[in-house]
Amino acid sequence: MMTSGAIIAGGSGRRMGADKRGLLIDDVPMLRRTALAVRSVTDELLVACRRDAPPDPEILAGLDARLVFDRVEDGGPLAGVEAALAASGGELVLVVAGDLPWVEPAVLRLLLDVAGERPEAAAVALGTEWGPEPLLAVYRRRSLPAVTRLLDAGTRRMTALLEALGSVEVGPETWKRRDPGGRSARNVNTPLDLDEARAGEPPATRS
Repeated sequence: MMTSGAIIAGGSGRRMGADKRGLLIDDVPMLRRTALAVRSVTDELLVACRRDAPPDPEILAGLDARLVFDRVEDGGPLAGVEAALAASGGELVLVVAGDLPWVEPAVLRLLLDVAGERPEAAAVALGTEWGPEPLLAVYRRRSLPAVTRLLDAGTRRMTALLEALGSVEVGPETWKRRDPGGRSARNVNTPLDLDEARAGEPPATRS
């Protein structure tokens, strides 16, 4: 079964105060770190963003990435998911936030494997201490109409999508066998997060 990888990379960076996609962690742009992990486990790589704010092409050089653009300008990550599902060539679409620089390919493979084993599940999400993570999840392409309905109704919460689809959750007791430090679900949202990242201490904030 063909799989697509989709990185949600809007780039507004309000809490960071800058476009965080190009911020360096261990001398590698944050978006590229995430893209390398996603590309390593999928057949194609999509990067969803606003049409007026694409990432620097150098960040994705050599990754054969295809940009896809939000239909709804103020739709947030949900609009990125819609764009990715609409453009996907794969039945399974691995959706990952662009600010997860420590995401482990082994964890991404686990999500894809569970989705493959559960054809009845429209979504399979990573479980965290905060609940299921909608931007570290696999969606079936048939989920697209549900995403569009939410957006057109004015909904912007990603968790509303998981609620609408009735997702399967892969809990920490399972995925942390592949990532004992639990770094895959940890992101970089603020300057403090970035300082900790550069010091080698991943933050404990949620996307």
